[in-house]
Amino acid sequence: MKDAKRNRIVVALSMTALLLALTACSGNDGNSAASGAGSTGSESAASTGSGDAGAAADPLGKYEQPVTVSTIMGINDIAQKAISIKNSVLTDNIWTRGYESELGIKIKYLWSVPGAQMEQKLNVAISSNDLPDIIPVNSRQFKLLVDSGVALDITELFDQYASDFTKKMMDEDNHVGLDQATVNGKLMGLPSINGSIDGAHMIWLRADWLKNLNLQAPKTMEDVFKIAEAFTKNDPDQNGKNDTTGLALTKDLIGTGLADLDGFFEGYHAYVNGWVDDGSGQLVYGAVQPQMKTALAKLADMYKSGYIDNEFSVKDGAKVAESLIAGKVGMMFGQHWVPFYPLQDAKNKDPKADWQAYPIVSADEQPAKPLINGSATTYYVINKNMAHPEAAIKLYNYYYKKRPCHQPGLRSGLPWRERRAGHQAGSIVPAISDDQLLSEAKLIYPSECEEVLYG
Repeated sequence: MKDAKRNRIVVALSMTALLLALTACSGNDGNSAASGAGSTGSESAASTGSGDAGAAADPLGKYEQPVTVSTIMGINDIAQKAISIKNSVLTDNIWTRGYESELGIKIKYLWSVPGAQMEQKLNVAISSNDLPDIIPVNSRQFKLLVDSGVALDITELFDQYASDFTKKMMDEDNHVGLDQATVNGKLMGLPSINGSIDGAHMIWLRADWLKNLNLQAPKTMEDVFKIAEAFTKNDPDQNGKNDTTGLALTKDLIGTGLADLDGFFEGYHAYVNGWVDDGSGQLVYGAVQPQMKTALAKLADMYKSGYIDNEFSVKDGAKVAESLIAGKVGMMFGQHWVPFYPLQDAKNKDPKADWQAYPIVSADEQPAKPLINGSATTYYVINKNMAHPEAAIKLYNYYYKKRPCHQPGLRSGLPWRERRAGHQAGSIVPAISDDQLLSEAKLIYPSECEEVLYG
């Protein structure tokens, strides 16, 4: 693994843990929920760092009197599983206890909803100005809160309270995360940064099926088609039944990270939702370029041949995951996190299910290149009426200090899969011990992931 590439990663796939780091410090005893304007400042100012320009700032200083801050959360599938095990885990876990004991920050959620409902629920809250102290938003909502004057300019606060490591981390990926959160020279929110390479797709294959059929790992897109055909027609699981499909695909088609078509299209140098250089220095929209037409034609051939589930158009990620777990499909395009879900469940059900990661491949002599996004996809806007806005930055510092596996490469010395396993262990709102989560998660990530991403 190459250090230069390793240093580009900021390990933060699942938003749950960072929401616990920032939004968890949400809770102003309900005052802001009633007023819709963040905390009123009725709590006595604490100690270390009240936000005064002249005060000596301690990035991890504890408040003498507890400070309560409010927030909201969209709960992802992983967190919902943890909550089903222990209902109180969202508000009482190692993070919330750590914030209170080490920072003097109490956490309260004004509300929480399943992740799929988050955007709509937050849009309603924005319209009614019923907002917490710390507001996790997408790019469109970020602009809306900046334009409406809700967002606090935290430029000076960040300079004053961000730890050296936080600042160094934010400078990774050519500081694009900070740039995305900066408007007219002012930092208007904390970007939740992901290492851009986290968005790269790879091919996931049942290596045991390859072995059963005497097939080799794919080197070209033509190999992908041959494998899909063999997995569909040649009884790869050797159960004597015609009950398998070559390529997994969800109805959402792109951008899900699980059984989508991003990696497939990239094999043809076609990019959905991306602007690319047309070779003359001009940017053109990837989805309408000739390469896309070629890729779609081949995809149609695969569908007509039965290599793709003929009911894919009505199957969401959860339904496709059921097929993967049941051993009914042996190949998909996806991101690095799919071993955690659903491939680990597939392994639990069938210990012989040997899912392995392989690089995306090209349809011609030009190498396939994955499309990766900017570092920030979520922003934490600080409500201008928040009584202790520096608390949000302290939580940010604390989170990355306490979870080194989430930190960007920075020569951590950990193999990628161990850092990633640590990230996933931390991203579950812990209902069981960290050590147990980490030891189990490390078993999930094959070392091939590391080779695929870094060579």
